[in-house]
Amino acid sequence: MTHIFLRVGRNMKKLSLILLILSILLYQSAFAGTLQDVQRDVISLRKSSGSGSVCTGSVTFDWPMTADFVNGDDISLSGGCSVGDSTVTLGSAASGEASPFDTGYALYIPGSYDTATFAITLNDIFNPAEGTISFDIYVSTWVDTARILGVEGQVNTDGLYITLQTSGELRLTYEGNNAGAVSVTTAAADLAVDTKYTVIVKWRLGATNPNLSITANSNTATSDVDLTDWTVAASTANFGTFGSGLTPALYIKNIRMYSTWQ
Repeated sequence: MTHIFLRVGRNMKKLSLILLILSILLYQSAFAGTLQDVQRDVISLRKSSGSGSVCTGSVTFDWPMTADFVNGDDISLSGGCSVGDSTVTLGSAASGEASPFDTGYALYIPGSYDTATFAITLNDIFNPAEGTISFDIYVSTWVDTARILGVEGQVNTDGLYITLQTSGELRLTYEGNNAGAVSVTTAAADLAVDTKYTVIVKWRLGATNPNLSITANSNTATSDVDLTDWTVAASTANFGTFGSGLTPALYIKNIRMYSTWQ
């Protein structure tokens, strides 16, 4: 009988030890999961708020380029924020370079098909029905009709584009449902090379005038022509040259997008 009690006692000790080990393992697993959740939350917060920049109100995208950046970086690393895609996708020879006109860095566009592209999902960073985009530009080599910014749903059907024009002017073009492009061109901006300018473009559907506006160097051009809504949702926002073989050279910085007319 004594041997039986000793054996039971030893078994109980083994069982207690096993339960203790299992408790420790479960605690470690739960703690590891908590750490992973915290890490995911931190990454998510950085993407949504950036460093020194927060996408609040109608701001959907803000990229001041306070630090250098390379292909694949999150814009939060250079002071930015986005409510959608925040990963820098550089095409061709586009790159982050020290800004020649401001502190920090800028997107350098040395030639044709050089862009920083961001995906658009369900109109998250771009609203075809109404919005505003502002940015700083510094052109080193001016080439007429070269695109410097564009958002597309379907090529030649749904899109918004900004192009360089003769005599230092800029043109904003909006088209929806292949219903015919509506354009406005500055008349007296007289932009010079190797000089910084802030560009602001706006668009909105509906009866409120104006429907289209572009401002550069304190010169504003507007249009009261009604705009047609897009049939194909916006898919990409392209900052830089694209869609042609033209080769201007320029810097773009401080890009901000809104979902409303500002």
